[in-house]
Amino acid sequence: NFDRDSVSYFLERIYSQYGYDYREYELGSIMRRIKVSMLRENMHDFKEFQNSVIEDKELFEQLFLDFSINTTSFFRDPMVFLALKNKVLPYLNSYSHIKIWCAGCSNGKEAYSLAIMLDELGMLNKTQIYAADINPYIIEEANNGLYSLEHIDKDIINYQHTIGKGNFVDYFELKGNYMKVKSFLKKNIFFFQHSLINSGIINEFQLILCRNVLIYFNPELQKKVLENFYNSLD
Repeated sequence: NFDRDSVSYFLERIYSQYGYDYREYELGSIMRRIKVSMLRENMHDFKEFQNSVIEDKELFEQLFLDFSINTTSFFRDPMVFLALKNKVLPYLNSYSHIKIWCAGCSNGKEAYSLAIMLDELGMLNKTQIYAADINPYIIEEANNGLYSLEHIDKDIINYQHTIGKGNFVDYFELKGNYMKVKSFLKKNIFFFQHSLINSGIINEFQLILCRNVLIYFNPELQKKVLENFYNSLD
């Protein structure tokens, strides 16, 4: 039982207490995630939940994880990767050194997918991929490059739809129910924590990928982030 005004006030309190700025996130999305967090904590009074989050850092960290969107897969939306392969990367191949920013990289599957594609095009050795996310836990997972085999059938199909040259599984070491990204794919990827809201320009890039992130921001914040991207391009 809470409304948009009370949630806006809560986000102001979070910013004041912890320094994380969710004030320009899309409120409908934030409200859905608050409901999930309250259900998990078995709390039904929003005011009580609000005060508990402000007073208890561990509870805030759980809410922080709920606010972080980490849905992804290898070669997600294969037609996007196919367009990159056919239209964008051949042009970038004219550069002697390429810098790519994966913004909101989640658990790293997009960055590794890009590395696989660049390797098959003979471009990986001259490319540096900067993969960033606001969530430090998910960045650690991305850096480890260890993934469950649960969705491998879907990953293989996605890879095949990008007209991959080889065998998707060859890019991994299989260990029981997990697969680990081979080290040669990791050496040109730098994973780090970064906020699209609070952090500024980090480099000059030839390509910036920001997929399934802006939908969680309101129009004013989208504009700020897009201006930051514009100023971060070579």
